[in-house]
Amino acid sequence: VLAARGTVGALLATALASAVNLPAPGAVVLGGYFAPLSDWLHEPVEHGLRRRVPAARWRPVPILESRLQRGAAVRGAAALSLRQVMADPARVVTPA
Repeated sequence: VLAARGTVGALLATALASAVNLPAPGAVVLGGYFAPLSDWLHEPVEHGLRRRVPAARWRPVPILESRLQRGAAVRGAAALSLRQVMADPARVVTPA
């Protein structure tokens, strides 16, 4: 289990490093399936980011757990749909 934790954390850190190096976000939020595992993944992800993100040596990137857990994707999809309806309510088709 601990070996898998290190492997998953290292791979996740590699993917996150690419995202962090581009826009330099203020934090990384682990959500979805990673949220419940954040206590296990925090250390390997933090280590991987320090190795792969040059700026992290001077300004560490906080790693946070999403409060939405696995519900984030569903809420995001609902918000996107609602935004489209609010932008143009006339396009909503109602049953006859």
